[in-house]
Amino acid sequence: MNNLSNRNLIIQIFPFALFACIDGFASVSFIWLLLDKYNSLLSIGICLSISTILSFLIQKKLAFIKNQIYMNVNKFFMFQSFFALVFSISNLFLLNNFFNREIIMISLIIYSLFVFMNYFVIDSFISKLILNKKITSTKGSVVSQIVMQFGAIIGFSVGGKVFNLFGIKGSSFSIIFLILMSLIIVSINSTLFQVSNESKLEVTNSSLNKNESLHSSFHIWMAAFCILMISFQISNFNLFLPDIFLKYKYWTAENYGYIAGITSLGAFIASFVVYKGNLFLPCILLASCVIPIANYILAFSNVMILCLVASFFLGFSVNSLRSTFRKNMFDNLSSQNDVSKWMSISNLFTFLPRALFPLIASLLIGSAMTNYVFPMIGLIIALLIIVFTILFIIKSNEIKKIQHERL
Repeated sequence: MNNLSNRNLIIQIFPFALFACIDGFASVSFIWLLLDKYNSLLSIGICLSISTILSFLIQKKLAFIKNQIYMNVNKFFMFQSFFALVFSISNLFLLNNFFNREIIMISLIIYSLFVFMNYFVIDSFISKLILNKKITSTKGSVVSQIVMQFGAIIGFSVGGKVFNLFGIKGSSFSIIFLILMSLIIVSINSTLFQVSNESKLEVTNSSLNKNESLHSSFHIWMAAFCILMISFQISNFNLFLPDIFLKYKYWTAENYGYIAGITSLGAFIASFVVYKGNLFLPCILLASCVIPIANYILAFSNVMILCLVASFFLGFSVNSLRSTFRKNMFDNLSSQNDVSKWMSISNLFTFLPRALFPLIASLLIGSAMTNYVFPMIGLIIALLIIVFTILFIIKSNEIKKIQHERL
């Protein structure tokens, strides 16, 4: 096994991390413009829904793109970065000369797609290293989380500051700089490092008896429904929090950037946390209760330090729940058919709320009383997660009792 050193791994992954920062810069800048200039929560809902739907279609329907990315990771990233650079320069010209709501909405959607494709690139790059025995799967998972959360933390925190100081021009130039640096570094890396396209993937299938299969099915459905609830909370956060900060707290994009960045930091740390054993139920209950409490603090408190603490624990709680439920799902998959079936359901439950919630909520609620709606939705989500978990444990114990009686 020819292990890849940490130094070389960091060098190769760094351009992807830089590109991931675009998400924070673009989200803070364009979302804040839509709220500040046009007072349009509906426009944000439309953008979030369209970008999610397009991303989902790319993932589900255009399978050949995945193959192209996997076979030529650096080349695809260079192509993507070049296209993003051309778009960003053109977009800067459009914003300077034809500034309007439609340009802002299109910009937000396209940058969201660029970031989504970058996540594909990261997954393909890590998968190739793992399959070629360059790094372990555990290390690959950690590196992937580091890259994605690094982009969110730096992008939102620095992006909010830049937008607050220099406006949309400053954000646009920053995005161009990030893309240009990513393109230069990956071009250098492509000449220094080469990852073989050949890989070996061992797939093992195992069969479960009917009782075990039934037990696993309950595990998986519980995890899937809880992932669905978590996706609603993420959509709730992305849609309503900027509106609350601007209209009820009179905070700036810089404040929102700090909050989003700290939330991502909490989510990053939680990537290494999985609740299990005797701590499973107490930790699920505690993490679930944090969601409405943190939402309430973010909605009504004007103390920045308190909001930062709340956002950190919110990010930690949400991502620790997601990590736990996803691990629970993975642990109960027994065949390749199970993987395909349940991963499709997981992806559907992840994307569906992000596609439908922003549009429906912005249409039905608008900007009316969003500071009350935000924590209320968090409370409903927490209660449903708790109910699903308790029902699952009760049903799981019943199945175990039946299995024990049959032995």
